[in-house]
Amino acid sequence: MNSPQMTNRNPVAIHKKNTFGLLVLIFLISITACSYSQVATPSADGAQIDQVGIMNVYFTDPDRQREGTLPSEALKDAFSQARESIDLAIYNFNDPVLARALIQAHKRGVIVRVVMEDENAGKSTPFSLQAAGIPLVAGNEDGLMHNKFAVIDGSTLWMGSTNFTTYGFYTDNNYFVEIDDPDIAHIYQVEFDEMF
Repeated sequence: MNSPQMTNRNPVAIHKKNTFGLLVLIFLISITACSYSQVATPSADGAQIDQVGIMNVYFTDPDRQREGTLPSEALKDAFSQARESIDLAIYNFNDPVLARALIQAHKRGVIVRVVMEDENAGKSTPFSLQAAGIPLVAGNEDGLMHNKFAVIDGSTLWMGSTNFTTYGFYTDNNYFVEIDDPDIAHIYQVEFDEMF
């Protein structure tokens, strides 16, 4: 059986891209804080406001004290509803539910691409994505590819602090933000395309 191919990238170039990505993130957070008058958070029943230009904020709940939608559930739903593409940049990934959601999207004809830190790319979950035919680029021996974002259908950005790990979603305090704004998503799409 042939093993899936991983591409190693120039570590210096990726480190420069990560620095650029961090600056873009800081800029976007600043702009977002000034330009978004509405931030939708999950209600008690987990309902979300669905409008262009809106942000939905999802927090993990290790103590199981919050009501509403968790980041892992929201991301699974977003992957399941993708129509055209999912581009994911993630440092570490072992959550089986999200892996299945990406594989199912790929089987539906959605273009799924993944960029990961090379020290984590050889683990079982990334390997299962590759075995399903999802292209994965790994690299960056000198610095960390520590991004955690997804661009869905070129118009919605998901970004936050958690890796796609069971520990990150269910043990640590983390967050993920959904930003339904094609202009902001495009900035991250350009960053992803440079890494891919």
